[in-house]
Amino acid sequence: MSKKSIYTKNFIICFISTFIFSFSFNYLIPVMPVYLAGLGKNKSEIGIIIGAFFASSIILRPAVGVVIKSFSGKKLMILGAGVFAIAPALYLTTTADILLTAIRVFHGMGVAAFMTSAVIMVSETVPRERLAHATGVYFTSANAALAIAPLIGTTAGRYFSFSEQMIFLAAAALAVIILLINIDEQPRKTALLQPKPFLTVLKDRNVLAPTIVFASCTFVSGAINAFLPLQTLTWGYHNSGLYFFVSAATIVAVRFVGGGLSDSCGRRAVIVPCLIITALGTAFLSLVRAPAGLVLCAFFYGAGFGLLYPTLNATVVERALPENRSTALGIFSTSVDGGQFLGPVIMGAIGQYFGFGLLFITASLAPLGGLLVYLLGLPSGKTSPVCPGGCETKP
Repeated sequence: MSKKSIYTKNFIICFISTFIFSFSFNYLIPVMPVYLAGLGKNKSEIGIIIGAFFASSIILRPAVGVVIKSFSGKKLMILGAGVFAIAPALYLTTTADILLTAIRVFHGMGVAAFMTSAVIMVSETVPRERLAHATGVYFTSANAALAIAPLIGTTAGRYFSFSEQMIFLAAAALAVIILLINIDEQPRKTALLQPKPFLTVLKDRNVLAPTIVFASCTFVSGAINAFLPLQTLTWGYHNSGLYFFVSAATIVAVRFVGGGLSDSCGRRAVIVPCLIITALGTAFLSLVRAPAGLVLCAFFYGAGFGLLYPTLNATVVERALPENRSTALGIFSTSVDGGQFLGPVIMGAIGQYFGFGLLFITASLAPLGGLLVYLLGLPSGKTSPVCPGGCETKP
């Protein structure tokens, strides 16, 4: 019997719109730290302003997971794109730390509304037996954006003013809105059972452990995004976008080639080595001083990170009952922003006093901590407090 295709109309629209949406904020990775440094901000201030982008999303992603049960996911995605159309212009209105931080918080609201709704929509529409593969393919849209956006941002910064670049990002968000209008949203199925309270789902280790595990890796990502562009400038190298291109290209490649690996060989067999490789790729950044070293670090990091999110996402989906699934995914999605927020803030303070070398060595310990949480906190059996009768899952 042939497998059902994952490439439905809604999947394709989500894929393309996520690419453009992700391009918009990944474009700012090399642009924003350099812009802030040009305003006279120090490493600690830059870390706080950069990290604030994800602060609001940490709070709002779980709320989206709850609200989406009775609200339109399509409308929430459009709302998120609308925020992204407005926020770029706001950066032009001030140079004050507190106002720039507030604008970054507002900008991050768009991520919560759009990305959480998109992930839930994709998870609910693809065939369950191809869940890890489908989510892996879907997330390559964001990774492809990460591959090219920083490179374009680095290059464009030499020819266009910050104001002109912000106009471009606002136009990209408007293009996303036009795409999303064409989504055919199906009526939500009414759950047979009453969903469990939010705190009950949050405390379940089958949700909480994967969330902490992936947050340990996005902690690294946040630190790299905020400070690698500044570190490479100390070498006299002005194209940190090379790292982000290689890292994202590696992520895309491993997801297309091995996206279904955990569907066949088990989640644990993929998650454990991925966490170790991610830690190694981060630690090596403290040693390199040339583009070739950047490429090597980017490859290690991308290879480990690439399969981690879709595998953990699939773990959460299959361990949650249908009536709790959107809440569980909303909670899990905070792992993206929780780490991205804490990474720049904490590592910014370390970098301010101890330099970039110790900054990346310290950051590399986070995925190893995530590995410990995974091994001790996530049961390998097929039963779950959220699924008292047992969930169909590969350990």
